[in-house]
Amino acid sequence: MKAERLERYECASGRVIRYPKLARKVQLFLNDVIRNTEREDVLYDDLVTMIYGKGNPLLDHLVFKGYGGVTAEVAADPVYSVMRDQLEKKAIQHGMIVPERDFANLTMTAGEAAKKLGVHETAVVKAIQQGRLRSARKINGRWMIHPDEIGEYRVQTNKSRKAGRKRTA
Repeated sequence: MKAERLERYECASGRVIRYPKLARKVQLFLNDVIRNTEREDVLYDDLVTMIYGKGNPLLDHLVFKGYGGVTAEVAADPVYSVMRDQLEKKAIQHGMIVPERDFANLTMTAGEAAKKLGVHETAVVKAIQQGRLRSARKINGRWMIHPDEIGEYRVQTNKSRKAGRKRTA
């Protein structure tokens, strides 16, 4: 059986999202979202209206009249994460988020976090990529993490996964 090729998208944070080939309607809508994110003349609020409007084929349109609703299924869809990231990119573009200011509390590198957790740096990067270390951002090509998150993080080992235990952070 041939493995399905996944699309690759890099978030403003540096995290990578992978998703399968999209239905034509969803792909066209996502292309429009990305195009509008890149356009300077499109405002943040306009992009919000577009993403949560009735034109978004990803959303549940039975929840709110005239708008799409985000159900648990939608929230779990990686393409919805891409769309949310487009909002973050638009906020950066319009100065609503200033990474140097807003992420100044991210003072621990992935290597330092790995040392504190007693794991290899690749394990920390994998946790970031899987969304288990949410504060992490790629700044100037380096993964930076809020130290408090590392203090609360519990390493997930193969043994704990097999036993069915969940991580606590």
